Amino acid sequence: MRKTFLFLICSSFLFVSGCGDRMDLENAAFVLVLGLDLDEEGRLLVHTSNPVFSQEAEKRQDMKKTAASSLHNSRVQLNAQSQGFPAVGKLQVILISKKLAEQIDPFLLLEYLYRVAKNPTNARVVIVDGSIDGLFNAQEQMKDKPRIGVHLKDIVDTGFEGNETVDVRLQKYHYQVFEKGITPSSTELSYNNDEIKITGTSLFNSEGLYTSSLDLEETPLLLILIKETETKSPQFTFPFSSNSSDGEGGEGHNFQSLTFAIQKMKKKVRVSVQNGQFVFKESIKVDIDLTEIPTDVDFEKNKKEIKKAIEEHLKQKFSNLIKKFQENEIDPVGYGLYARSFQYKEWKNVQDDWPKAFSEAKIDFNIDVTIRNQGVMK
Repeated sequence: MRKTFLFLICSSFLFVSGCGDRMDLENAAFVLVLGLDLDEEGRLLVHTSNPVFSQEAEKRQDMKKTAASSLHNSRVQLNAQSQGFPAVGKLQVILISKKLAEQIDPFLLLEYLYRVAKNPTNARVVIVDGSIDGLFNAQEQMKDKPRIGVHLKDIVDTGFEGNETVDVRLQKYHYQVFEKGITPSSTELSYNNDEIKITGTSLFNSEGLYTSSLDLEETPLLLILIKETETKSPQFTFPFSSNSSDGEGGEGHNFQSLTFAIQKMKKKVRVSVQNGQFVFKESIKVDIDLTEIPTDVDFEKNKKEIKKAIEEHLKQKFSNLIKKFQENEIDPVGYGLYARSFQYKEWKNVQDDWPKAFSEAKIDFNIDVTIRNQGVMK
């Protein structure tokens, strides 16, 4: 009797459907790209792009835009235009025009995404040097490229792996906005009629507004300072001649380039306060491989000179980068985190205006280079 009862219960499950909440791809609108921009009148423009799965459709993606007062308000209007039920759980990239970021703190608009549990927090935050409309139109002309959501995701991820930009997702952007000891940063890209490319890193001030950017040569330096080069080998090139005492060449010399790749890095930061001024001493040890040496340079004879030239080159580059940060009163490295950890008493007095205190701080660099090898051929 008992076995019969259990058999009847188990058999009943055969008639229960497990697909009651099923959604066919043809009836779904997966938003892969979200774009925010301002029109000529200063109104918010919201752009979306989602792939089209219908076999009868000629276009592979559905791009829409609408003017709205907020991101939530735009969703209502975009829903009315959509051919399927919009789902933002697959959001890959968030595009923000530089024009908007210079006038409005992007976080005020994106705040809605953090409130809804179904929204992803791993979407990439990207600043666009130009209009979002122009970027979407440029993508439409690229017949040999995949859908814009996939294309942009691949460009940003490849850019980070190639030391061309930072990797900032929604979750990390949220942290940067609310952490007093650091100012936000994000990927920056530009476009033309046949190409979308990474141009570096966008930098924001303590009010969340776009204030400056780093190019492709400056970004690797930032990645080193924030210790995000463990799996990559950033390369640097500068003119070098063995006939020059300062390693930068001189009049009449035949300039050639010396290129090196950083293979291993270790850094340590010491923090002190002198007469109310924060002092940071950065000790950076790097193991490098030489990948390009001028043909007239004898490595064995000029090894010490090469080592010194590389150390001076890196020190100058880091100093110039810090100067740029301080002039704009921004701290994308997060020196405020070190200040709070090692000089908490002094930090408490300036924590609400740390970028201003950082702009007056002193940062010294001590670079120690170890040349591992000079290539597979001599």
